[in-house]
Amino acid sequence: MTKQTFSARLQMKKMIFSLLTIILAVHVISTPEKAEGSYKVPYVSFENAQLLPGQVGMVHIKKPINLWKKENGKLVKLRILNPGEKYRVYQFSKEFGGQYGLGGNAFITKMDGFIEYKTPSKHKLRLVNPHLYGTKLSAGPVIEETEKVLAAGVTQKTMKVSGSSGPQSLYVMSIAKNVQTAAVETSLANNQIFGFERLSSQAAKAEDGQGIIIGGINGDYFDGSGAPTDLMIHDGEVILTNSTAKNERTIFGIDKNFSPMIGNPDLHINVSLNGAESYPINSINKRRSAQHLVIYTPHFGATTRTNALGTEVVVERIAGKLNGGETVTGRVKEVQQGIGNAKLSANEFVLSGHASASNYLKSFKKGDQITINLNYDDLNWNFAQQAIGGRYMLVKDGIPQKSSVLGVNPRSAVGIKADGTVMTVVVDGRNPQHSRGMTIAELGVLMKDLGAIHAMTFDGGGSSAMVVKGNDGKHQVINKPSDGWERSVANALLIKTFKQPGKVASIKPNVDVINLEAGQTLTHFPIYFEVYDQAGIRIKNPAIKLSTTIGSFDGNGQWTVPQEVSDTGILRAEVEGVSVEIAVIVKKQVDSIDSVQDLTVTSKDPVNLLIKGMGNGKVTLDKPSVFKYAVTGGIGTVKDGIFYPSGQSGTGEITISYGLIEKTIRVYSIFDGSVTIEPFENHFATWKVSGRNYETILIAQEKNYKYTGNSSIKLNYNFIDQKGPSSVIADKGTPLVIPGKPVSLSMMVFGDAKGHSLSAELMDAAGNIYPIIYTENLDWTGWKEVTTKIPESVIYPVSLVVPVIYSQQDDTKKNRGQIFVDDLKSNYK
Repeated sequence: MTKQTFSARLQMKKMIFSLLTIILAVHVISTPEKAEGSYKVPYVSFENAQLLPGQVGMVHIKKPINLWKKENGKLVKLRILNPGEKYRVYQFSKEFGGQYGLGGNAFITKMDGFIEYKTPSKHKLRLVNPHLYGTKLSAGPVIEETEKVLAAGVTQKTMKVSGSSGPQSLYVMSIAKNVQTAAVETSLANNQIFGFERLSSQAAKAEDGQGIIIGGINGDYFDGSGAPTDLMIHDGEVILTNSTAKNERTIFGIDKNFSPMIGNPDLHINVSLNGAESYPINSINKRRSAQHLVIYTPHFGATTRTNALGTEVVVERIAGKLNGGETVTGRVKEVQQGIGNAKLSANEFVLSGHASASNYLKSFKKGDQITINLNYDDLNWNFAQQAIGGRYMLVKDGIPQKSSVLGVNPRSAVGIKADGTVMTVVVDGRNPQHSRGMTIAELGVLMKDLGAIHAMTFDGGGSSAMVVKGNDGKHQVINKPSDGWERSVANALLIKTFKQPGKVASIKPNVDVINLEAGQTLTHFPIYFEVYDQAGIRIKNPAIKLSTTIGSFDGNGQWTVPQEVSDTGILRAEVEGVSVEIAVIVKKQVDSIDSVQDLTVTSKDPVNLLIKGMGNGKVTLDKPSVFKYAVTGGIGTVKDGIFYPSGQSGTGEITISYGLIEKTIRVYSIFDGSVTIEPFENHFATWKVSGRNYETILIAQEKNYKYTGNSSIKLNYNFIDQKGPSSVIADKGTPLVIPGKPVSLSMMVFGDAKGHSLSAELMDAAGNIYPIIYTENLDWTGWKEVTTKIPESVIYPVSLVVPVIYSQQDDTKKNRGQIFVDDLKSNYK
């Protein structure tokens, strides 16, 4: 053999040895575990090699180091491993200072600087070792599990379970709480209450210029017309309120800080006209029931779908959102009586009332200002950004809830993990070869197994569906709906992704002014901030720094206002150097309001009401601008404690309020000869009934028989078989003051033609009492005006001690009946 031949053979051996070393570095010394069941292991790359079942990591050799085997409790050297080699790791033992198991009873010592250990991600480990790293479920072993990352912080997992009662196919979509580029939002079929639309279509239509819908799940239960049954909120605006009984529903929501929540809130709503006493509103975008007052918005449809048996008020919205914690202001555009089916237009809403609610709306006039206040019974839901209804609570405080609901069906659910992750889940069913389905109780256990601390159901059965946006840009159903096709549903819960927000450009508070009370501690702020970047993308969970000149914030974010503090101040919010300031008005301790007493005005000259807030007998507030004012009767307006008469004759009231403390001033406006001094509309509880020689007498507020307004006063009597003068008397307990110098009094009377006398008693400034007679023989039925003159000898001012006396002196004319009285006026001509 020549020297060249020997050299060539030696070089070939070295090459073969090097090649074998590389191959052995990632393949030998290993006995891979096999996955359970029929799961086909996918090819997963890790450190430029295939990740095998049972493998937990990889070691890279940095310096020469011994390869050992274990014999009789000792380490025995096999050979030396060289720098540049890498080996799969299948276990780790703490023996002998720490040993990485390379398979086949081969180990390498954990020595810093000699080796570098790397471990695959949990996602990769789960793909090749589902039986080791996959989800553990009470429903049975997971025999196949795949997981995709749809976007940053958003994953979609599919699992096949070998259950004892049959197979189960599960679909889980999750979104992490604090990810800036994704959010949960609701969608409504065709953007209207009535009608159906496929989930995939809703997802496609929900895409706008600021985001992409990457997935979604069907939502609430619905009625035959496609209307969802319970509370729905979209982007901070209530779409509709609850219908289902409180114990038969559950609501999923996203609060003002983008945190998920599951609960059972009810929205309380009331409306006030021109600052007057509020009236309750029953619902938003629900069919109008008897006696109900409903708000309708364009989400309900093109019209209100009401009949003609009511009154509807079209309101132009000025400011505010229809949501808990908010105040909505508007201006009356039109009042429609006895028509129904009012048109619904953008930037407007309709107040629709039946029966008593209809009567209330009849007092509205074009141009009137209305205020709607909304609050949830659970204040944590105030300012909620999204909400959607469901039915059964599955997991509460980490405990699966018991359920007596029978039936194994396809199911849809939503849950919240301890870290704030939201997960939506669909379980296929009604297909024995593919997926059995679950009972409600089984679904609760499943949600607990998946990590939910709170969970609830959405609509199930053929409605259960989950969609994902595919590479072709289309939203496709990834489960197998039991109908064999995608069913149209009422609403949905979607996941939208956004671009990474840029620098903060603006901060928008939901209010311009905050009203506080001295000594108050706020745990639920009446305000929230929306932070946007330069592209108009809203930033989730911004780090907002708050400061104030009124009181202080503690470590828990509670805002405490001292008793002794300035009347006004500011709240400042700052994010990344961008700030906004909001005015703060502090209400002082007030237990009563002092002002002028009842007013008589005969000119349009302004009148100072001399308003002061009193606390413990002292003046605590002397700034009229911080009080609220409401004026009825069209008699004028109040601004900063000054009354400006309208020049219109009549009687009205000025209500001054500070928090829950109120003071009412009666105003008599005399410009055209008469003033209504008692309309018999309000304060009926102050009226009393008395009399002489009667079987029965009764006084009541009457809503059907009235001359003007909403009510009159009814006097019912029975004088039969009574001896001596009989009478029924109506009075208020205190004299009814008559403004100015009237020459006569008049009132409208619905008579019963029983021939009795109708009179009153008048008292002048000197305390003299004067009987005055309207008629000595009431001989008519129906409405008629009666008048009596003021005696010329009176000393003004005068007042009515007893406004109404209906009497009979003659025992032969004793009988029974009733009369109605309305519009008591003082006349000056």
